[in-house]
Amino acid sequence: MAVLFGLFFLLISPEGEPDSPLLAGLGGLAMGVVFGLVAFLERLRQRSLDIGQQQAVN
Repeated sequence: MAVLFGLFFLLISPEGEPDSPLLAGLGGLAMGVVFGLVAFLERLRQRSLDIGQQQAVN
């Protein structure tokens, strides 16, 4: 996921500035890592809620 964000931001970066593609790629990778971590932590939260709900039923 982070690589896709990096490539997307690299694709839409302006061509005139030499540092622009580097910053766009790093920014896209950073956003992808943040979104990936949030999705992973949300999955862990849902899993713990499911386990707690199953224990309450039993």
